[in-house]
Amino acid sequence: MSKLTKLKFFKFQKSFNINTLVNAINDFQYNEQNSIGFDISTYDSTSINARFIEKIKVMEVITNPYGETEEIELIRYNSFEFEIFVFEKVNYLKTYNCPRSLKKFVEHFANALSYNFSLNVIKPNIDKFYSFIRESNEISRFNVTKLNVSSIPLSEKSNAKMEISSIDNAYSEFKNNTNYNNYVIEKIKLRIRYKNEFSVANISSSGSFEISEILEDFLNTYILSIEEN
Repeated sequence: MSKLTKLKFFKFQKSFNINTLVNAINDFQYNEQNSIGFDISTYDSTSINARFIEKIKVMEVITNPYGETEEIELIRYNSFEFEIFVFEKVNYLKTYNCPRSLKKFVEHFANALSYNFSLNVIKPNIDKFYSFIRESNEISRFNVTKLNVSSIPLSEKSNAKMEISSIDNAYSEFKNNTNYNNYVIEKIKLRIRYKNEFSVANISSSGSFEISEILEDFLNTYILSIEEN
């Protein structure tokens, strides 16, 4: 089984020409003089693959066994890969293992473009994602090993959370053995046989997709399918 990659998808509120984006990013390349910037890997008329890099210097004061202090410069890097692609004349951003906050990325990208913009995270409906998996001809077998459900009503003033684990299908177990009218499925964990290989997908309703690398093309197809509708 391959390692897991955490993906997130965002939609730009404003559309950009890919060549315009390439030129803007190239003007803000990361190098030894610029401690924050971009590094383009590949691009064509419909997409850009690049990396965002931030070099951070931190001065740490340490005390030796004799009580003497000295400063040591530590260097760490915040970086992640991303792709910007066009679908139906709309720009989308896909990030790979990005930090929780994209504030620095957005600020620097806005500087490169010379104006502000906003991103909307694409959040999956887990019921519809489950249906997409079940109906796909590319998936030969799957199990739902865990399901996290919240906002289950207990009374007018109380609600509950539930975590269902199963060696078969936690989703169907929850659907078939409860009669709640209102609830929120927050997370689903699946074990999937795809292209003759067992893979894992952890999907969150907040927009986080943690998947085996082999599932990336399949996930791209899902994202584009929900954007078409």
